[in-house]
Amino acid sequence: MIRNSVIGELHYQPAAHWNLFVKGAVEKASLRKVEAFRNYRTSYTYQAAVQWFPDLTQDARLSLAYVGKSVKYKDGCGLEDYNNNRIELSLIYRIKVY
Repeated sequence: MIRNSVIGELHYQPAAHWNLFVKGAVEKASLRKVEAFRNYRTSYTYQAAVQWFPDLTQDARLSLAYVGKSVKYKDGCGLEDYNNNRIELSLIYRIKVY
């Protein structure tokens, strides 16, 4: 199986306590020896998030993110396209124990 991937990511910090980012990826999959499965799958992954850092001296953040994935299959390979999407709210805090 052959896979080709391209990934891009962009971060922007408009203020000291805020961070915005977007990330995207495209992946193509292919089987060399079977003609019906040459470039049979294209996958798109995308993310966008807003992060807030309540205290810059601590490693803590509150994040709201959108994550999605779309998979498209070539006609004739017998597989169905699908999409997954979700919104995540998370609190990340690293406890230093050293």
